[in-house]
Amino acid sequence: MTLLNYTDPIPTPAPLISGSTVQSYTDPTGEVWVAKNGVASGAWKRARDVVRSRVYRNAAWTAQTTSALMVFDVAQKDDYILYNLTTGIFTCPVAGWYHVLSEIGIAYSTAGQFIGAATVLQQNVAGFSQCNDTRPTTTNGILSFLYQDYVYCAANDQLSVYFNATQTPASSRTGSNLTYAGFYYQGSG
Repeated sequence: MTLLNYTDPIPTPAPLISGSTVQSYTDPTGEVWVAKNGVASGAWKRARDVVRSRVYRNAAWTAQTTSALMVFDVAQKDDYILYNLTTGIFTCPVAGWYHVLSEIGIAYSTAGQFIGAATVLQQNVAGFSQCNDTRPTTTNGILSFLYQDYVYCAANDQLSVYFNATQTPASSRTGSNLTYAGFYYQGSG
């Protein structure tokens, strides 16, 4: 019986054991890989499998009537630390398509009002896309405003979410399923 030698069909560089930034590598098939010292022992992983960040707002906040930066303060999943919990900015480590989504939850104590809201995705401090929505309120009703889009980014582009409501709510909702955002690399496309 003859055993065949195994040859890795997609060679990747040696694991990263120094530095503090995310490095990328494009293999011969065009697949993008990323690695970072201290994450998965520096091993190379497919970017579309691991470049993802889901963050949410846990601290109390107040929805503004003018567009304001949403700073999500808890990282539920962000292995490569791409979202800055202080500045509210997600930095794209590699060029390609990103799926961005957010849900903002607010509550009103008065029924019968129509509340307009706008969620804006900014790319490099310029508005990229906007979702407008208007809904009626109910007493102690929670309104959730969902936004999602796909955006093509260069490496090191910055993405951030802004939000405003036409009337100040009774309260703003916090928690992982009430006010959150996700940034997901989809591929180089």
